[in-house]
Amino acid sequence: MLQMFLSLLLIPSAAITVWHLVLSRISRFTWRAYQITGAIGAPVHELSHLLACIAFRLPVQRVALYTPGRTDGCLGYVVFTANPRSIFNNAGMAVQGVAPLIGGATIVHYVLKGQGLVSVPSEISGDPGWIVDEAVRTLNAAILMAKSGGAGFSLLLGMLVIAMHSIPSWADVRVGLKGLLLLGLTAIFAATACEIAASYVSLGSSFQSLGLLITSWIRVTLEMGLSGAVRVVTLAMIGGDL
Repeated sequence: MLQMFLSLLLIPSAAITVWHLVLSRISRFTWRAYQITGAIGAPVHELSHLLACIAFRLPVQRVALYTPGRTDGCLGYVVFTANPRSIFNNAGMAVQGVAPLIGGATIVHYVLKGQGLVSVPSEISGDPGWIVDEAVRTLNAAILMAKSGGAGFSLLLGMLVIAMHSIPSWADVRVGLKGLLLLGLTAIFAATACEIAASYVSLGSSFQSLGLLITSWIRVTLEMGLSGAVRVVTLAMIGGDL
């Protein structure tokens, strides 16, 4: 599970680094093309942030789904506030860091599922070999869609555009890391309190069952997140090379 968690952190981080390096070196024509594709991709990116705000009750101040004219290169934004003393808000901030990736991965999953191209691997480990295999499966699915005719090719183009704009920004990462840090400190405090309580009350088996259930949920979430992250990053790199 630790390997999956580290992979889920490292894959988006590596993708963000490479992606922003590419964007910093592109020509004016290519940047204009990126802005145009942002008419589809940027709203998906920002709506993912907005939905995360709604889900975790983060008060929204301002929203712009698509702003191609900004001089700083930002194609959209969602400005919100958070209470650092709220566990729910801290969880929301942690999710905000990868919200565009989650939104893009969800769309990619259902598009591939609609085309009958989703293959669920028997084991998700997060090791480099598995990551390469998943990337190759995604590449093969993209090739099949490109060869399937006009409808499949159009869906593929839409999927590539969304994937390119689903890579989190550095601002997203900073918010996510802040929420993750606060959430981690809260989890340590809660675990310590539970351990102290268990030493006074005979609740050992109950805490153990709850711990196993939470561990199972975390593992399933990591598996889904890692598969989605690899697919989105692979498609984003394909789209960036076109």
